[in-house]
Amino acid sequence: MIKITLNELQDKLADYINDTALNHKTLLIQGHAGNAVMISEDDWNSINDILQVVSMSGIAESLREGLQETIDQTAENID
Repeated sequence: MIKITLNELQDKLADYINDTALNHKTLLIQGHAGNAVMISEDDWNSINDILQVVSMSGIAESLREGLQETIDQTAENID
């Protein structure tokens, strides 16, 4: 994560936006009243997709259980 000040962001906003979008760099923007984070739209969409899947009833627990199993155990459970 790249840390920048609000003044640095204002000076080179277009450059930071393009770098974030193209190279998936995350920016921690240090403001006067608090901090903010800038990520690419693709990264934001990926995070939202993951949150939607994990929020489905039983999916998170099923994923946790699956991570505990070996490949052989998982293969036995496939229909």
